[in-house]
Amino acid sequence: MEQNNVNTVEETVVEESTVSTPPAGFQVIVREFLKDKIALAALILLVLIFLVIFIGPFFINEDTALKVNILGRYKAPTNAHLLGTDESGRDVLALLIIGARNSVLIGFSVTILTCIIGIIVGLISGYYGKWVDTTLMRVVDFIMILPTLMIIIVFVTVIPNYTMFHFVFIMTAFYWVGSARLFRTRTLQEASLDYVNASKTLGSSDIRIMFREILPNLSSLIIVNLILRLAGNIGIETGLTYLGFGLPFTTPSLGTLISAAKNADIIENKLWVWVWEANLEEEYPEDYQVPVLGIDNLENDFAEPIITFYVKGHNDLIASASYDFSKDCLYAISICFKNEWFLLNNCPFLEEPIELSAAMKIKNQENRSFICQSKLEDIAYPK
Repeated sequence: MEQNNVNTVEETVVEESTVSTPPAGFQVIVREFLKDKIALAALILLVLIFLVIFIGPFFINEDTALKVNILGRYKAPTNAHLLGTDESGRDVLALLIIGARNSVLIGFSVTILTCIIGIIVGLISGYYGKWVDTTLMRVVDFIMILPTLMIIIVFVTVIPNYTMFHFVFIMTAFYWVGSARLFRTRTLQEASLDYVNASKTLGSSDIRIMFREILPNLSSLIIVNLILRLAGNIGIETGLTYLGFGLPFTTPSLGTLISAAKNADIIENKLWVWVWEANLEEEYPEDYQVPVLGIDNLENDFAEPIITFYVKGHNDLIASASYDFSKDCLYAISICFKNEWFLLNNCPFLEEPIELSAAMKIKNQENRSFICQSKLEDIAYPK
């Protein structure tokens, strides 16, 4: 009888200890989200947005989405183009998905890289202290007082053919210092605690103490810093690209899409358009003839008309040229680059030979291609 009572008491103690066990960290997060319906709805919306911008591009042909279609410019929303087309004839929805993906990826990349550098520098500086801390913090202070945005603009301007990867590394080179100073302050506090002194007494290496003992105690600070830095880095990229000093104009992003706000006509009359690149309807040279538009098939009814062409290998460019029916060739070729028109021999970014593809039918033939062997000759013959 007494043995049964003892077993009952032990079972009761075990059950009470099991019930009183505090929930794990992930369980606490789930419980808090379930309590706050607004936070739960925001989380679901955020997950859906990320799914769309990261999975959506797999179903989009980027070469087709970024190709200039001068005959399809400014189309209102339809079943074929749910958000309409921009002034270059590109599908706005496709550009929005691709641009959002690029901006978020840049934000993630810069955030992760700056956080890693900041953690390493902060741990070393705070753990060793003395002259190591003084030296590293003076370097950090020097970088922090630099006009960072102006320096980034200079780098973006002088680097030839820079890409998204160049932009990420340029931003990383200047934005790690804030994280380093933050983690250094917390490491100074942790390094003076008893568990660090005990580890030193037991003969643990400095690297083990920093990354196995101190670093886990910085986890909450790291998570908060990552979230805040992510939002800030996306904003910095968007702002710089909007001003024209961020991503290359051939790479769509949120900044290039938002630049539509500069065009009052689009805001008032074409609300579906978020222009991401060239403004093709304004500021032609005085002697420039507007290309023939709205015609599906060009035949002999026109006397040397001006025709719009795509430039092979350059989705960001369009060309115009006069077509000679008798000789079946092109001459007086002009290139639209960054909202400006240039003569062919003033386009150093184009390598010879240059292939041009007609945006309309010529003599009942679609996509007729012409080859220009020399910029100086400024003549293109059928391919």
